[in-house]
Amino acid sequence: MSPTNAAPSGTTSPPQPGATSYQRLREHLAYLELTAASEHLAAELDRGLAEQASPTQVLERLLEIEVAATRARRQRARLRFARYPVHKTLAGFDFDFQPQLDRALVAELSTLRFVEERRNVLLLGPPGVGKTHLAISLGIAATEAGYRTYFTTASDLVSSLQSAHLEGNATAKMRTFTGPSVLVVDELGYLPMTGSFGATRSTTTLSAPTEVWVFELQLEPSGGRSHPTRHAFVGSISSAA
Repeated sequence: MSPTNAAPSGTTSPPQPGATSYQRLREHLAYLELTAASEHLAAELDRGLAEQASPTQVLERLLEIEVAATRARRQRARLRFARYPVHKTLAGFDFDFQPQLDRALVAELSTLRFVEERRNVLLLGPPGVGKTHLAISLGIAATEAGYRTYFTTASDLVSSLQSAHLEGNATAKMRTFTGPSVLVVDELGYLPMTGSFGATRSTTTLSAPTEVWVFELQLEPSGGRSHPTRHAFVGSISSAA
């Protein structure tokens, strides 16, 4: 076989002899996988010429673009990992539907201080009053702030741990729930944790040593109807971001 000048698969070819400074710069950015900076290079160079900006200012703007793209990409990855069933925000919560809800407490929770202080949030109330919306909203807010989060229902949590226990890898599976900074467990009230596995394993997960405090939001159904109380849990399980 005769040698070729082709670059190995997955790499960028070195700059060709005679390439312009602009071409070499584009190739260097591509090699370093600074895709956003490479894509905006021409526009930022033209802007720099028009505004008579210094090289430092042009470079700063290019890196700002790259940093913003990296943050957005990492946030998308964190949201995919978290597996939220829907995208909910606190801004989209209908407080008029729950006028008795303590808005000041919700505002305090939105600061995510409970995550930094490794506290937990327990949302109490009957079905249909917004517990899941608030729990997901807090989880997504934490995700957008840079924390790793994970969403599950109580039944899925126990079922997956039970399956892992039978397969002999329960310890590894447990890290799925204890690894993220924030664990959101929905529908706690729908699962009677009476079996030995459900009781012990779920207690291990939700009662980690980092649990310090519980916030309670008592939500009432509209119309004054009586329903069984259900729960949603937002817990700061790990101190790792």
